[in-house]
Amino acid sequence: MRHRYASWMVMLFGYRHARALFSESSSRMAAKIAIVGGGISGCCAAAALASAAEVTVFDQGRRGPGGRASHRSVRASDKQIIEDDTSLLRNAESSSTYEFDHGCQFFRADSEEMKRIVRQWCERGWVAPWKGAFGVLPADNSHAFDFFGIASKSSPVYIALGGMHQLPRHLLQSSRAVVEKGTRVCQIKRKDKQWELFGVTGNQAFHDTNEAATDLASLGVYDAVVLTDISSASGSWHRASAGIPDELLQQLPKKVRMPLFSCMIAFEKVCDVF
Repeated sequence: MRHRYASWMVMLFGYRHARALFSESSSRMAAKIAIVGGGISGCCAAAALASAAEVTVFDQGRRGPGGRASHRSVRASDKQIIEDDTSLLRNAESSSTYEFDHGCQFFRADSEEMKRIVRQWCERGWVAPWKGAFGVLPADNSHAFDFFGIASKSSPVYIALGGMHQLPRHLLQSSRAVVEKGTRVCQIKRKDKQWELFGVTGNQAFHDTNEAATDLASLGVYDAVVLTDISSASGSWHRASAGIPDELLQQLPKKVRMPLFSCMIAFEKVCDVF
């Protein structure tokens, strides 16, 4: 479960540090930056950097940007997944779809900086406090299990309105970043003082397919590359690896794989459980 929080823990990069990357001179204003990953971290970085550089976000998701803020819309009539959740699809299908947040279900704002950011998101109507009925099991408090400290913390937890995936999409829409959907970065090579990215699109790009990534095509040359997902900085054994040079890979701390499983269930009738 800790791995699920990785993106949320580093997403402040976009607000605290990203603007400083190219602030040393006005000549850097035209810098080209590639961001690998369209999750919360990548979208925060894009929103912060797009005012000072040309930003391109590469996202390999099948259903569009979101990353760990994953969401699925499933038609009730034929149980088919709606590939991308656009406003048009939501309006047309809202009365007959199942909606699942199957990645990160909520987030917290404990630090003062994070509280400030979340206040802005609330004012814009992107997020809101989650008014769930939280408790601790077992009730007698012996060996109690408190899910991420929800019940014991006084600070609220938040959800994105319309699905968790809407938050990264709002961030992208508020920026001038270009988003390359369904594109997976597979290799990064040094080119003079810049970086050239190579990758694939279509079925080869998706994380949930066994189709091999072949015939890598150039995705462009950039002044800087921001890797926002721990998986992208993995070796060739990981499907989501961005193929960073070995000399850089060796400088990174070793990572432990922690598989996560989500079960999405829709009941025919409302269950009075909570």
